[in-house]
Amino acid sequence: MRMRQLVGLLCGSLLFCSSANAVSVPGLFRAQLHVSDQSRQVREQALQQGLLQVLVKNSGNPALGSIPSIQAQLQQAGTFLQSYRYQLLSGDPGQTATVQLNLTFNPKAVVSLLQRSDQAVWGQDRPSILVWLVRADGQALQPVGDDITTPLAQTVLRAAKLRGLPLSFPLFDMTDWNHVSLATLAKPDVLTVQQASQRYHPNVILMGKVNSSSPQHWTVDWTLLVQGDQLHWEFTATDLSHLMENSLDTIMAALSDRFAVIDPVAASAQTLLTISDIQSVAGFAKLLRYLKHLAPVEEVNIVTVTPHQVVYRLTYNGGIAGLTRAIALDPLLVPDAKQQVSWQSDNLAYRLST
Repeated sequence: MRMRQLVGLLCGSLLFCSSANAVSVPGLFRAQLHVSDQSRQVREQALQQGLLQVLVKNSGNPALGSIPSIQAQLQQAGTFLQSYRYQLLSGDPGQTATVQLNLTFNPKAVVSLLQRSDQAVWGQDRPSILVWLVRADGQALQPVGDDITTPLAQTVLRAAKLRGLPLSFPLFDMTDWNHVSLATLAKPDVLTVQQASQRYHPNVILMGKVNSSSPQHWTVDWTLLVQGDQLHWEFTATDLSHLMENSLDTIMAALSDRFAVIDPVAASAQTLLTISDIQSVAGFAKLLRYLKHLAPVEEVNIVTVTPHQVVYRLTYNGGIAGLTRAIALDPLLVPDAKQQVSWQSDNLAYRLST
Protein backbone atom coordinates (compact mmCIF):
# COMPACT_ATOMS: atom_id res chain seq x y z
CA MET A 1 0.00 0.00 0.00
CA ARG A 2 1.26 3.49 -0.85
CA MET A 3 2.25 5.75 2.07
CA ARG A 4 -0.41 8.34 1.15
CA GLN A 5 -3.13 5.71 1.41
CA LEU A 6 -1.65 4.45 4.65
CA VAL A 7 -1.66 7.88 6.28
CA GLY A 8 -5.24 8.38 5.13
CA LEU A 9 -6.24 5.16 6.82
CA LEU A 10 -4.49 6.18 10.03
CA CYS A 11 -6.12 9.58 10.20
CA GLY A 12 -9.55 8.04 9.66
CA SER A 13 -9.27 5.48 12.45
CA LEU A 14 -11.30 6.64 15.41
CA LEU A 15 -12.57 3.53 17.17
CA PHE A 16 -10.85 2.47 20.38
CA CYS A 17 -9.06 -0.85 20.46
CA SER A 18 -9.01 -2.03 24.06
CA SER A 19 -5.76 -3.20 25.58
CA ALA A 20 -5.11 -6.71 26.76
CA ASN A 21 -4.40 -5.69 30.34
CA ALA A 22 -5.62 -2.24 31.31
CA VAL A 23 -9.29 -1.95 32.25
CA SER A 24 -11.61 0.88 31.29
CA VAL A 25 -13.48 1.55 34.55
CA PRO A 26 -17.10 2.70 34.14
CA GLY A 27 -19.10 4.84 36.52
CA LEU A 28 -16.31 7.10 37.78
CA PHE A 29 -18.68 10.07 37.85
CA ARG A 30 -21.64 8.22 39.38
CA ALA A 31 -22.51 7.56 43.02
CA GLN A 32 -25.22 5.44 44.63
CA LEU A 33 -26.38 6.07 48.20
CA HIS A 34 -29.13 4.68 50.38
CA VAL A 35 -31.32 7.46 51.79
CA SER A 36 -34.07 7.53 54.39
CA ASP A 37 -36.56 9.41 52.20
CA GLN A 38 -36.86 11.56 49.06
CA SER A 39 -36.94 14.94 50.80
CA ARG A 40 -34.80 17.83 49.58
CA GLN A 41 -32.93 18.07 52.87
CA VAL A 42 -31.88 14.42 52.78
CA ARG A 43 -30.98 14.69 49.08
CA GLU A 44 -28.72 17.72 49.66
CA GLN A 45 -26.86 15.88 52.39
CA ALA A 46 -26.46 12.87 50.12
CA LEU A 47 -25.15 15.10 47.32
CA GLN A 48 -22.14 16.04 49.43
CA GLN A 49 -21.38 12.40 50.21
CA GLY A 50 -21.82 11.41 46.58
CA LEU A 51 -19.61 14.19 45.26
CA LEU A 52 -16.87 13.26 47.71
CA GLN A 53 -17.09 9.63 46.57
CA VAL A 54 -16.70 10.70 42.95
CA LEU A 55 -13.80 13.03 43.72
CA VAL A 56 -11.97 10.26 45.59
CA LYS A 57 -12.54 7.78 42.73
CA ASN A 58 -11.16 10.25 40.20
CA SER A 59 -8.10 11.27 42.22
CA GLY A 60 -7.16 8.16 44.18
CA ASN A 61 -6.71 10.32 47.28
CA PRO A 62 -8.72 8.91 50.23
CA ALA A 63 -7.92 12.01 52.34
CA LEU A 64 -9.46 14.41 49.84
CA GLY A 65 -12.24 15.45 52.20
CA SER A 66 -9.74 17.09 54.56
CA ILE A 67 -8.61 19.65 51.95
CA PRO A 68 -10.18 23.10 52.61
CA SER A 69 -10.83 23.90 48.94
CA ILE A 70 -12.63 20.57 48.54
CA GLN A 71 -14.62 21.07 51.74
CA ALA A 72 -15.84 24.45 50.49
CA GLN A 73 -17.02 23.00 47.18
CA LEU A 74 -18.82 20.10 48.85
CA GLN A 75 -21.17 22.72 50.28
CA GLN A 76 -22.03 23.55 46.65
CA ALA A 77 -22.37 19.93 45.52
CA GLY A 78 -25.56 20.69 43.62
CA THR A 79 -23.66 22.82 41.10
CA PHE A 80 -21.68 19.71 40.07
CA LEU A 81 -24.78 17.56 39.64
CA GLN A 82 -25.73 16.41 36.16
CA SER A 83 -28.72 14.22 37.02
CA TYR A 84 -30.31 12.21 39.80
CA ARG A 85 -33.02 9.62 40.21
CA TYR A 86 -34.49 7.49 42.97
CA GLN A 87 -34.76 3.73 42.91
CA LEU A 88 -36.68 1.42 45.24
CA LEU A 89 -34.73 -1.71 46.14
CA SER A 90 -36.88 -4.58 47.35
CA GLY A 91 -35.64 -6.40 50.43
CA ASP A 92 -36.62 -9.60 52.13
CA PRO A 93 -40.34 -10.41 52.46
CA GLY A 94 -41.91 -8.30 55.16
CA GLN A 95 -39.17 -5.65 55.07
CA THR A 96 -39.54 -2.07 53.86
CA ALA A 97 -37.98 -1.34 50.47
CA THR A 98 -34.72 0.63 50.55
CA VAL A 99 -34.58 3.97 48.74
CA GLN A 100 -31.42 4.40 46.64
CA LEU A 101 -30.38 7.76 45.23
CA ASN A 102 -28.44 7.49 41.96
CA LEU A 103 -26.29 10.54 41.23
CA THR A 104 -24.37 11.52 38.11
CA PHE A 105 -21.91 14.42 38.30
CA ASN A 106 -20.52 16.60 35.51
CA PRO A 107 -17.14 15.10 34.47
CA LYS A 108 -15.59 18.40 33.36
CA ALA A 109 -16.59 20.15 36.57
CA VAL A 110 -15.21 17.33 38.72
CA VAL A 111 -11.88 17.21 36.89
CA SER A 112 -11.61 21.01 36.98
CA LEU A 113 -12.11 21.03 40.76
CA LEU A 114 -9.39 18.41 41.23
CA GLN A 115 -6.99 20.40 39.08
CA ARG A 116 -7.72 23.66 40.88
CA SER A 117 -7.08 21.84 44.16
CA ASP A 118 -3.68 20.57 42.93
CA GLN A 119 -4.86 16.97 42.94
CA ALA A 120 -3.90 14.21 40.55
CA VAL A 121 -6.51 13.06 38.04
CA TRP A 122 -6.79 9.31 37.50
CA GLY A 123 -8.39 8.49 34.15
CA GLN A 124 -10.72 5.61 33.40
CA ASP A 125 -7.95 3.35 32.06
CA ARG A 126 -6.61 1.64 35.18
CA PRO A 127 -4.39 -1.34 35.96
CA SER A 128 -6.13 -4.69 36.13
CA ILE A 129 -5.74 -6.15 39.62
CA LEU A 130 -5.74 -9.90 40.25
CA VAL A 131 -6.57 -10.72 43.88
CA TRP A 132 -5.38 -13.92 45.53
CA LEU A 133 -7.13 -13.86 48.90
CA VAL A 134 -7.50 -16.53 51.57
CA ARG A 135 -9.40 -16.51 54.84
CA ALA A 136 -8.01 -18.15 57.95
CA ASP A 137 -10.72 -19.71 60.13
CA GLY A 138 -8.82 -21.13 63.07
CA GLN A 139 -6.44 -23.66 61.59
CA ALA A 140 -8.35 -23.91 58.29
CA LEU A 141 -7.68 -21.84 55.17
CA GLN A 142 -10.33 -21.03 52.59
CA PRO A 143 -9.89 -19.37 49.18
CA VAL A 144 -11.89 -16.21 48.58
CA GLY A 145 -13.23 -15.63 45.09
CA ASP A 146 -14.02 -19.15 44.00
CA ASP A 147 -17.55 -18.12 45.00
CA ILE A 148 -18.00 -14.36 44.62
CA THR A 149 -21.41 -14.49 46.30
CA THR A 150 -19.86 -15.01 49.75
CA PRO A 151 -20.07 -12.04 52.17
CA LEU A 152 -16.28 -11.60 52.20
CA ALA A 153 -15.96 -11.57 48.41
CA GLN A 154 -18.91 -9.18 48.09
CA THR A 155 -17.42 -6.85 50.71
CA VAL A 156 -14.11 -6.72 48.83
CA LEU A 157 -15.78 -6.07 45.46
CA ARG A 158 -18.10 -3.41 46.89
CA ALA A 159 -15.22 -1.51 48.52
CA ALA A 160 -13.19 -1.75 45.30
CA LYS A 161 -16.07 -0.43 43.16
CA LEU A 162 -16.43 2.63 45.39
CA ARG A 163 -12.76 3.38 44.71
CA GLY A 164 -12.70 2.64 41.00
CA LEU A 165 -10.39 -0.35 41.45
CA PRO A 166 -10.93 -3.07 38.80
CA LEU A 167 -10.43 -6.17 40.95
CA SER A 168 -10.91 -9.72 39.77
CA PHE A 169 -10.40 -13.10 41.41
CA PRO A 170 -8.71 -16.15 39.86
CA LEU A 171 -10.86 -19.05 38.75
CA PHE A 172 -9.40 -21.43 41.33
CA ASP A 173 -9.74 -24.25 38.81
CA MET A 174 -7.46 -27.24 38.35
CA THR A 175 -4.93 -25.14 36.43
CA ASP A 176 -4.62 -22.74 39.35
CA TRP A 177 -4.36 -25.49 41.95
CA ASN A 178 -1.62 -27.15 39.91
CA HIS A 179 0.46 -24.02 40.58
CA VAL A 180 -0.61 -22.84 44.02
CA SER A 181 -1.86 -24.23 47.30
CA LEU A 182 -3.60 -22.60 50.23
CA ALA A 183 -0.30 -22.70 52.08
CA THR A 184 1.59 -20.85 49.32
CA LEU A 185 -1.17 -18.22 49.20
CA ALA A 186 -1.14 -17.75 52.97
CA LYS A 187 2.64 -17.20 53.21
CA PRO A 188 2.50 -15.76 50.52
CA ASP A 189 4.97 -17.39 48.11
CA VAL A 190 5.47 -14.46 45.74
CA LEU A 191 7.27 -16.29 42.94
CA THR A 192 4.74 -19.12 42.83
CA VAL A 193 1.81 -16.71 42.78
CA GLN A 194 3.43 -14.66 40.02
CA GLN A 195 3.80 -17.77 37.89
CA ALA A 196 0.20 -18.81 38.53
CA SER A 197 -0.99 -15.30 37.61
CA GLN A 198 0.56 -15.30 34.13
CA ARG A 199 -2.52 -16.90 32.55
CA TYR A 200 -4.61 -13.89 33.64
CA HIS A 201 -2.20 -11.20 32.35
CA PRO A 202 -2.81 -8.72 35.19
CA ASN A 203 -1.06 -5.38 35.55
CA VAL A 204 -1.04 -5.76 39.33
CA ILE A 205 -1.15 -8.73 41.70
CA LEU A 206 -2.66 -8.37 45.17
CA MET A 207 -2.20 -11.15 47.72
CA GLY A 208 -3.98 -11.18 51.05
CA LYS A 209 -4.92 -13.19 54.12
CA VAL A 210 -7.96 -12.30 56.26
CA ASN A 211 -8.32 -13.48 59.82
CA SER A 212 -10.97 -12.96 62.48
CA SER A 213 -10.28 -14.01 66.05
CA SER A 214 -13.70 -12.67 67.12
CA PRO A 215 -16.66 -10.85 65.52
CA GLN A 216 -15.10 -7.55 66.69
CA HIS A 217 -11.51 -8.23 65.65
CA TRP A 218 -10.55 -8.53 61.99
CA THR A 219 -7.10 -8.40 60.39
CA VAL A 220 -5.80 -8.52 56.83
CA ASP A 221 -2.27 -8.76 55.47
CA TRP A 222 -1.89 -7.42 51.93
CA THR A 223 1.08 -7.75 49.58
CA LEU A 224 0.95 -5.69 46.38
CA LEU A 225 3.12 -6.54 43.37
CA VAL A 226 3.30 -3.60 41.01
CA GLN A 227 5.94 -2.58 38.45
CA GLY A 228 8.57 -4.84 40.00
CA ASP A 229 8.00 -3.60 43.56
CA GLN A 230 6.53 -5.37 46.59
CA LEU A 231 4.48 -3.34 49.05
CA HIS A 232 3.15 -4.83 52.28
CA TRP A 233 0.55 -3.65 54.81
CA GLU A 234 -1.23 -5.02 57.86
CA PHE A 235 -4.63 -3.68 58.91
CA THR A 236 -6.91 -4.23 61.90
CA ALA A 237 -10.56 -3.23 62.31
CA THR A 238 -13.61 -4.03 64.41
CA ASP A 239 -15.65 -5.25 61.43
CA LEU A 240 -15.08 -6.60 57.94
CA SER A 241 -16.53 -3.61 56.09
CA HIS A 242 -14.20 -1.09 57.73
CA LEU A 243 -11.28 -3.48 57.31
CA MET A 244 -11.71 -3.58 53.55
CA GLU A 245 -12.54 0.12 53.20
CA ASN A 246 -9.44 1.21 55.14
CA SER A 247 -7.07 -1.23 53.48
CA LEU A 248 -8.30 -0.56 49.94
CA ASP A 249 -7.98 3.18 50.60
CA THR A 250 -4.26 2.61 51.08
CA ILE A 251 -3.97 0.35 48.03
CA MET A 252 -5.88 2.88 45.91
CA ALA A 253 -3.51 5.65 47.00
CA ALA A 254 -0.45 3.51 46.23
CA LEU A 255 -1.70 2.78 42.71
CA SER A 256 -2.82 6.32 41.95
CA ASP A 257 0.62 7.59 42.97
CA ARG A 258 2.00 5.48 40.12
CA PHE A 259 -0.68 5.72 37.45
CA ALA A 260 -2.58 8.98 37.92
CA VAL A 261 -1.59 12.19 36.16
CA ILE A 262 0.66 13.52 38.89
CA ASP A 263 0.98 17.10 37.65
CA PRO A 264 -2.60 18.08 36.79
CA VAL A 265 -1.99 21.84 36.76
CA ALA A 266 0.76 21.66 34.16
CA ALA A 267 -0.06 23.47 30.94
CA SER A 268 -0.49 21.53 27.71
CA ALA A 269 2.80 20.55 26.14
CA GLN A 270 4.03 18.70 23.06
CA THR A 271 6.53 15.94 22.47
CA LEU A 272 7.68 13.85 19.53
CA LEU A 273 6.96 10.16 19.91
CA THR A 274 8.76 7.69 17.64
CA ILE A 275 7.24 4.21 17.31
CA SER A 276 9.24 1.46 15.61
CA ASP A 277 8.64 -2.18 14.63
CA ILE A 278 5.22 -1.57 13.06
CA GLN A 279 4.74 -4.52 10.78
CA SER A 280 1.29 -4.05 9.25
CA VAL A 281 -1.43 -1.58 8.35
CA ALA A 282 -3.50 -3.04 11.19
CA GLY A 283 -0.63 -2.24 13.53
CA PHE A 284 -0.57 1.38 12.34
CA ALA A 285 -4.32 1.77 12.85
CA LYS A 286 -4.32 0.07 16.25
CA LEU A 287 -1.49 2.32 17.42
CA LEU A 288 -3.25 5.53 16.46
CA ARG A 289 -6.44 4.48 18.22
CA TYR A 290 -4.43 3.60 21.32
CA LEU A 291 -2.63 6.95 21.42
CA LYS A 292 -5.87 8.89 21.04
CA HIS A 293 -7.32 7.04 24.01
CA LEU A 294 -4.47 7.78 26.45
CA ALA A 295 -5.88 9.90 29.29
CA PRO A 296 -3.23 12.69 29.19
CA VAL A 297 -3.30 13.01 25.37
CA GLU A 298 -5.30 15.88 23.89
CA GLU A 299 -4.24 15.62 20.24
CA VAL A 300 -2.26 13.23 18.01
CA ASN A 301 -0.65 14.36 14.75
CA ILE A 302 1.44 12.29 12.36
CA VAL A 303 4.77 13.92 11.53
CA THR A 304 6.48 11.32 9.34
CA VAL A 305 5.72 7.81 8.14
CA THR A 306 8.46 5.46 6.97
CA PRO A 307 8.44 1.67 6.59
CA HIS A 308 7.94 0.14 10.05
CA GLN A 309 8.17 3.49 11.86
CA VAL A 310 5.96 6.52 12.57
CA VAL A 311 6.80 9.79 14.33
CA TYR A 312 3.88 11.44 16.10
CA ARG A 313 3.53 14.85 17.70
CA LEU A 314 1.51 14.48 20.90
CA THR A 315 -0.20 17.35 22.68
CA TYR A 316 -0.75 16.29 26.27
CA ASN A 317 -1.41 17.61 29.76
CA GLY A 318 -0.27 16.62 33.22
CA GLY A 319 3.48 16.59 32.56
CA ILE A 320 5.73 14.16 30.73
CA ALA A 321 5.87 11.87 33.77
CA GLY A 322 2.11 11.42 33.63
CA LEU A 323 2.30 10.61 29.91
CA THR A 324 5.00 7.96 30.32
CA ARG A 325 3.12 6.44 33.27
CA ALA A 326 -0.01 6.16 31.13
CA ILE A 327 1.98 4.44 28.37
CA ALA A 328 3.58 2.07 30.89
CA LEU A 329 0.15 0.83 31.94
CA ASP A 330 -0.33 -1.09 28.70
CA PRO A 331 2.09 -3.66 27.18
CA LEU A 332 1.35 -2.48 23.62
CA LEU A 333 4.42 -0.22 23.65
CA VAL A 334 7.82 -0.99 25.16
CA PRO A 335 10.77 1.40 25.46
CA ASP A 336 13.09 1.32 22.45
CA ALA A 337 16.42 -0.15 23.59
CA LYS A 338 18.21 2.03 21.03
CA GLN A 339 17.06 5.22 22.69
CA GLN A 340 16.35 5.57 26.41
CA VAL A 341 12.86 6.80 27.24
CA SER A 342 12.91 9.16 30.20
CA TRP A 343 10.59 11.78 31.61
CA GLN A 344 13.58 14.13 31.44
CA SER A 345 13.92 13.83 27.64
CA ASP A 346 12.09 16.07 25.19
CA ASN A 347 11.26 13.21 22.82
CA LEU A 348 10.11 9.66 23.45
CA ALA A 349 10.92 6.45 21.59
CA TYR A 350 9.07 3.14 21.84
CA ARG A 351 8.56 0.07 19.74
CA LEU A 352 5.39 -1.87 19.09
CA SER A 353 5.44 -5.11 21.08
CA THR A 354 4.93 -8.36 19.24
